[in-house]
Amino acid sequence: MYTIKGGDSYVWLVEPRGAQTNRIISEMEGVSEEGSVYCADGKYHNLWRMSGHAMVTALKHSRDKLNLEFSVFRKRNNEYPICVDAWMIGKRKTVKPRAMAN
Repeated sequence: MYTIKGGDSYVWLVEPRGAQTNRIISEMEGVSEEGSVYCADGKYHNLWRMSGHAMVTALKHSRDKLNLEFSVFRKRNNEYPICVDAWMIGKRKTVKPRAMAN
């Protein structure tokens, strides 16, 4: 988890978009398969939970060298995971967080 201002914590998740990326992520230490997860965009995504933000950053830096294709999601508290790919590369895309139904 990655703690942010105010005490909230983010859980970082990655959706592989290719067999090679899926294989590499599945072999990494510190990841766990979440499976099909309903997200803020109203769709289900096959996500892997990363052990922290540093792991997402390492994947991002290895993207070109290892020919990785993936989307990055983050989840805070009881909200649905939000795709933050555009945010991670500096192009902000506003997606309003939605709380999960109990």
